[in-house]
Amino acid sequence: MNINIIRFALFWFLSASLLAEEPTLQPIAFAYLSNGAPVSSVSTVVTGFCGALRKHLDATKGYNFKKSEPLSSVADRFTPFAKNLQGKPGIQCGPDTKTRERAYTLNDPDGAYTGEFSIPFARTSTKLLINRAAIDNAQSLSVADLRIGLLVPPPSDRGERQANGQCKLAVGVEPNTVVTTSLIGQVFHNATIFECPDRDAASTALSAAVIDAYAGDEIILYNMYQAMDNRENYVIYPPVYLDGFSQEEYVVTFYNLQGSPLIQLVNDWITSPQGKSEAAKLQPQLNMLEKVMRLLIRRDNAQLVVGVLITALIGCTGYLAVLRTGWRFSTRKPDDEDSITTESDPTEGQVSNDNCDNVQMNKSVQPLSDEQFDIAVRRTDGLTEGETTKALKDKHKLEYKPHRVNNQMRIVREIYDVRGDEMEKLRDYLIRDYADKYAEYIKTKTA
Repeated sequence: MNINIIRFALFWFLSASLLAEEPTLQPIAFAYLSNGAPVSSVSTVVTGFCGALRKHLDATKGYNFKKSEPLSSVADRFTPFAKNLQGKPGIQCGPDTKTRERAYTLNDPDGAYTGEFSIPFARTSTKLLINRAAIDNAQSLSVADLRIGLLVPPPSDRGERQANGQCKLAVGVEPNTVVTTSLIGQVFHNATIFECPDRDAASTALSAAVIDAYAGDEIILYNMYQAMDNRENYVIYPPVYLDGFSQEEYVVTFYNLQGSPLIQLVNDWITSPQGKSEAAKLQPQLNMLEKVMRLLIRRDNAQLVVGVLITALIGCTGYLAVLRTGWRFSTRKPDDEDSITTESDPTEGQVSNDNCDNVQMNKSVQPLSDEQFDIAVRRTDGLTEGETTKALKDKHKLEYKPHRVNNQMRIVREIYDVRGDEMEKLRDYLIRDYADKYAEYIKTKTA
């Protein structure tokens, strides 16, 4: 009995000693950009790619992560976040681009903090979310009429200029750490620049026609575009199947974790099937035509593209030669119809221009509204968007509807299936379908 008591006491003493010597895991901060969807955002918990990463880390034993810390502004990232850690370990996740300048500032010269990037988990490029009516201005060498919103988080001394979270006319774009802002200022140096404190302010400014376009990462812009109520009036420029004005890579940033196996753990997850699946969700979803276009323009597919074009050229040349020599393609009739003969039409296989016109005339087209006709007839007569707006401002109140002329012209061109440079053809269709209205317009014009 005494022996058992002694054994129990010894066991209890040794267990207590071991538990007392077990090291306490140092808590690790996990910060993310709260308005960085689809990479990172917040509902009740962090969501997006960073939310998936956080779930994976929480399921990993051997680490103690603090509650996720939302960063409300892009200005709170990198150096400000590292300084706030005060030497303690932390992870920053979001739509954070790896740049040479940021690599230089990863480590504090005085040793207050050290930093390291993960391997890239997504690639994106700088583009514009732009009103369709302003596309011509973006493609022009003279872009003075283009109003571009840029993400410029307001320091305390500029708070008045961006009061109430609105985009305000910039008084010279000052240097800042936002990659897109610095780049667009160089590409469209003649454009009128507006400073936007965040993406919500940019979306509001776009809808209210305060700005024509908002510059940002394609991944972010596509997410904004998907959330727009009137997105049929907007487009991402350059198109999603083309590269933008830059090529950038998103990374996770580690502070004060030098030599920690946690860095490799995150890198392994990024390259895992789950990590790749989460990263794939960030990219714009392409339709079949966009996928084909992206495939064709890839540099490593150059030989394939040349081969396809040569084959298509040979096929078209052969087909035209067959038609020119008068050959006919026909299928064999069933045996019970072999004895049936008919006189051949000497004009068989020939399509006249008159027939083409009849096809177009008989085509069921959507009737134009009075506003659409008035706009279309003046644009085909050579008036610019501004001149048309001025001419119809009293009749249709166009001066209160920014870009209304170009948006309505886009609808008219779709109805008649004509391109922007086929104004003469469109005018012929208007004369054909609206003879009375056209005659009245000519009479008013010459009066």
